[in-house]
Amino acid sequence: MGEKRLLHRLLCFLLLALLPCGELFADDIRFSSDWNYRFSSIDSENRDSGDITKTDSERFKQNYRLDLSKELFPNLSLDAGAQMEKSRQLDENDNVDSNSRNTSILPYVEAELRTSLYSLSGGYRERYEKTRGTDIDTERNYVDSYHLRGEWRPVELPRFDLSYQHTKRYDKPFEQRNETDILQFNSRYDYKKYEFQYGYFRNEDNIIDAVGDKTGAVTNTHNSRIRYSNTYADGRITFNASLRGEYSDQTFSGSSTRDFPVDPSGNSFYVENPQSDPNDLVSATYSQLNSTALDLSRSTVINVGLNFGETVNVDMLQIGLNGKLDSNSTINDIGNWKVYVSTDQTSWTPRGITSVKYFNDEDRLEIRFNPITDHKDILLVYDPSIIVQNDPVQILSIRAFISKFISDGSQLESHAVNAQMGVGWQATEKTKVLYDLSLQERQSSLFDDQRIRVNNGLTVLHRINNVFSATGRVSASDSWEQSQHDASRYNYSAKLSARYLETLSQALIYSGGLNQESAGDSTTNSLLLHTNAELYRGWDVSFDQGYSWQNPAVGADSSSFFVRIENRLVPHRRLTLTTDYSITWDKEAERDFSRSDSGRLRISWIPSNTLSLQGEVQLRKNEEDTEIFWEYGANWLPFRDGTLQCNLNFSEEEDADGNRTRSFSPNISWEMTDYANLSVRYSQGTEETNSKIDEFQTFLISLRVYYD
Repeated sequence: MGEKRLLHRLLCFLLLALLPCGELFADDIRFSSDWNYRFSSIDSENRDSGDITKTDSERFKQNYRLDLSKELFPNLSLDAGAQMEKSRQLDENDNVDSNSRNTSILPYVEAELRTSLYSLSGGYRERYEKTRGTDIDTERNYVDSYHLRGEWRPVELPRFDLSYQHTKRYDKPFEQRNETDILQFNSRYDYKKYEFQYGYFRNEDNIIDAVGDKTGAVTNTHNSRIRYSNTYADGRITFNASLRGEYSDQTFSGSSTRDFPVDPSGNSFYVENPQSDPNDLVSATYSQLNSTALDLSRSTVINVGLNFGETVNVDMLQIGLNGKLDSNSTINDIGNWKVYVSTDQTSWTPRGITSVKYFNDEDRLEIRFNPITDHKDILLVYDPSIIVQNDPVQILSIRAFISKFISDGSQLESHAVNAQMGVGWQATEKTKVLYDLSLQERQSSLFDDQRIRVNNGLTVLHRINNVFSATGRVSASDSWEQSQHDASRYNYSAKLSARYLETLSQALIYSGGLNQESAGDSTTNSLLLHTNAELYRGWDVSFDQGYSWQNPAVGADSSSFFVRIENRLVPHRRLTLTTDYSITWDKEAERDFSRSDSGRLRISWIPSNTLSLQGEVQLRKNEEDTEIFWEYGANWLPFRDGTLQCNLNFSEEEDADGNRTRSFSPNISWEMTDYANLSVRYSQGTEETNSKIDEFQTFLISLRVYYD
């Protein structure tokens, strides 16, 4: 399909909704247009040779979107629209010029018939993208898709929905064509205290490469679930149970190496105090994946990874992105990424990366490396030297895959069963007992394995009096692989809480665990005392102290002690001071204690309703390194209605090696009218290391005009 054919369809879609003949005129029109101009420059000086490298980048981007809606009949609606985006980028590196241009067009049309009993909908979408430039041969990518969906919602009878989607992707010059058909059926029925669910999923995927070789796969998945919940003895006893089963089969055509998700999929995390070498992490804080903290367009180190809870094999990581890479982006340069593996999140071993590939249509990166075998943790380190990327690109997800060669005509089967039960008993007005049981069983012919896991847990909650309350829990987990007992894990915890006054509370928490595996037994224990106090109105203090000790099956025993204090003081409604400081002492067998400190002081002052000032100083210190970071900022509203906002920020960071980074950023945001916004941003700064000095500046202006 050529460009003209796609544009003709676009015109037909818009004329259908806009043609002013009787009832065809649109009921709702939404329009937006964005213009963005960005200029960035980096001058890098080598301290040893004095050589200076200049890198300039300039980009102009424009985006137009039109959406039309029409209610043809009381229950029938029609939506149509299109989006067009054009961008031009000019780059200069040591007097070597390059440029690139990108154009994309996305028309669509959708219709829906909806009643209280049923609904029917369908739509068609196209995507056309053209890229050309100095070092890029002209490329054209096409995506065509249509979808149909029906839903039936009777009262007190089973409800169901059925959907179908067909997608075709291809490019010119021809390298690969991919066609995907997805059929999905779901049904649910609620009867008294029961809930019944059934789902069917079919995915047929066919790929033809440039030499005509064909590969494909057909996947059929059936899953069902039954749930029951009820209360007895006037609500003093609660009971709930569920049983879920899944069966899947795959049939492959063509022989090739394919990627399969690792099981278990693992829990994603990121490190709040990242390092280029994870073995330098001191008192690392592992947090749940948060895309706001993981922007790849910044020149900062990022640590993100997966914890599987058991040893697994991994060949590839797939990184889901929020945002698109520029055609000349350096984010997917192989030198910016490192992969490490571990079994305890303490000692990390590097693995060589073989490729980093970006998939524009699916907004994801694929990072392949030397195979990882029998490790529990995998860490991805992003450490860019120089960043070329205009728009923010954030990490949304991380998934692990293993590669297997599959012959033509191969068939794979897998099934899983998951059963859960929970019982609650209100023994007295002050005491409640909870018991939970779960069973998981999975078999897969891909890895010719069988896994079974059984978990038991008992929890007791008791209110001693109006001041004290206590909670205790014990749990046991056993796992089997290939019908052989693999491991046993026992966890136990206790918590004593006290609320002496409305302004004073404490909690004493103990937790421990025992793991029995083939490598040996290991134990972990920790004790924490947490205190919260409101000393005066507007003055809150929290104080934590804790001790933990570990006895691993392999390696040396270790222990750790920490104290942390945090103050929040509001001496005036316009002034807020926040301070926190923590000290941690770590010790391993036959070694002395090592100490690390971290602290923060933050001040916020609002002298008037239109002006606010803030400043922050952070300290991170250990026996080998000291880092200091400080930042100041001001926000000013020239007009009380807030239509014009001005802010100013200055930050500086320095470590014990003399590496220093300074940045200065004034920004203006102006709501010109109810339908137009203007934003102007500028930043400049210096980054100094022992080997080089980088001076950078960035200017960005954005104008948005919209109608809704």
